[in-house]
Amino acid sequence: MSSEELRDASQASQSVELVQDQTCIGEVVEVSNSALALALISNGSAGAGIGDFVIIEADSGAVVGRITGIRMGAKSPVASVDVRATIHLPHGKVSAGVALHPAIGSRAFRPSHLVIQSVVEDRGSVFETAESGLRVQFCRTADSLKVPLSFAPERMFGRHCAVLGTSGAGKSWTLARLVEECAATRSKVLLIDPTGEFEPLTNGVFHVHIGTARRTGLASNEASLPYRELTEADLVAVFRPSSGTQYIKLRSAIKTLKLLQCEPKLATEGLCIKAHKSKIQFEAAYKLFRKEVENPYNIFDINKLPVQLELECVDPTRSSTEPSIWGGVNGFDQSACVPLINRIQDLLNSDELETIFKPSRQPSIFQALHSFLRDPNVSVLRISFEFLPTSHRVREVVANSIGRHLLALARTFQHIGILSLEFHVDKLSRPLL
Repeated sequence: MSSEELRDASQASQSVELVQDQTCIGEVVEVSNSALALALISNGSAGAGIGDFVIIEADSGAVVGRITGIRMGAKSPVASVDVRATIHLPHGKVSAGVALHPAIGSRAFRPSHLVIQSVVEDRGSVFETAESGLRVQFCRTADSLKVPLSFAPERMFGRHCAVLGTSGAGKSWTLARLVEECAATRSKVLLIDPTGEFEPLTNGVFHVHIGTARRTGLASNEASLPYRELTEADLVAVFRPSSGTQYIKLRSAIKTLKLLQCEPKLATEGLCIKAHKSKIQFEAAYKLFRKEVENPYNIFDINKLPVQLELECVDPTRSSTEPSIWGGVNGFDQSACVPLINRIQDLLNSDELETIFKPSRQPSIFQALHSFLRDPNVSVLRISFEFLPTSHRVREVVANSIGRHLLALARTFQHIGILSLEFHVDKLSRPLL
């Protein structure tokens, strides 16, 4: 298809410019499955460089590519072009990859802004304009044209969106731009900020931090995450019992304390002493409150957990003729659980984990989340993890808990909007979301 046909491509009464002008910048001298080479023309290719887009004639359409390298040929410079998309004319459909192969001698031109936007933004057609629906104004191309780019939110966030790069490459700037642009469309954005670097965001942003602030002048509201709003699996991740005896006894102790919460008559000062005691009342209460005991959330007094864990270290029966009575203390199990008991006690007394195990009267992070979703004047909720420890998988557990809560809201058909997460590998050792 000639340059004149490219320039005059139309569908129905619509006309679009596919090339900037009719100045040829090069001719095809080599073609492969997904790339080609252009012999650049000195006059037309002035200023052409690596990263620039080009549009090349092809039968019944054109292909769009990007210059990836320039070398000196026998008579003129030769540009290597990676073909990105094919434009099918006259209907203007844009398809990824090479659907039409240019012939040797086909001419190349500088594409119009519309063509570059159609290819990069994956619009589907050169006749689909930015006014066709809601768009997020995001960035510009890195070539000499600096073409502005916008994207439909569902194409950016329909499944997953990752911002990747080395230190200093601009990940934080890019995410901040995404947040601001989404907020401008009155979307709801949840930003989890591990380091506190997004504190300067202002327009339509509500700031909260989990944990006690360790610096003054903080433009943020404190929120807690009580252990009762975590799951049993979250506690296991934080306490890190070894497989075998520690894990079994920890789960047993948690279930016992949940049962005591439902049936206080079984308790002695909030604990269940099992050594040489009858199982009958305990098992009857378990059958009655099985649903509550098997609830994954931690509805019990966690301060009793270290002692109850030690009390779980008994033989399952006193003798073969007394199956309904627990046996005596099992020294092997008790010795195996001592490191876990000490670790749990240390964590419960840790100042860094007060927001979980000794929460203040500050609202929980989930209360802040629900208020945010109801408030039409706030577009962004920034949750700072700056004051959460990086040890004991605490940040991973908190992030998972927030994600799990959002998933539960989504399943009840509540509008959540966009969830934006940013984690640095050096700040968050193993993100689980």
